[in-house]
Amino acid sequence: MNREIKRRMKRDQKRSEKGARTQPPVPAAAQRRERVKLRQFIREIQGELRRVIWPTTQEVITYSIVVVVVVTLLTGVVFLLDLGFAKGVVQLFRPAGQ
Repeated sequence: MNREIKRRMKRDQKRSEKGARTQPPVPAAAQRRERVKLRQFIREIQGELRRVIWPTTQEVITYSIVVVVVVTLLTGVVFLLDLGFAKGVVQLFRPAGQ
């Protein structure tokens, strides 16, 4: 649950405690954004980062090798296609006597 939803839930709870009538939701563009203090923002970031599942060293090494191999293969394919098209264009536009 992100902080925007938490704030909305808190506002809705306060409204229901006051006995206010439920109002139709305000469009997102018309809502006024509530600013948070820097400390709270940093605490929320730390809380989110604690929930992240970080890859192990072995996973990082494996994924890096896969990326390098795939990029190398695709670079070779693009190089060969470029070379083939260049030779084809030269053959196509070469004067007949040469």
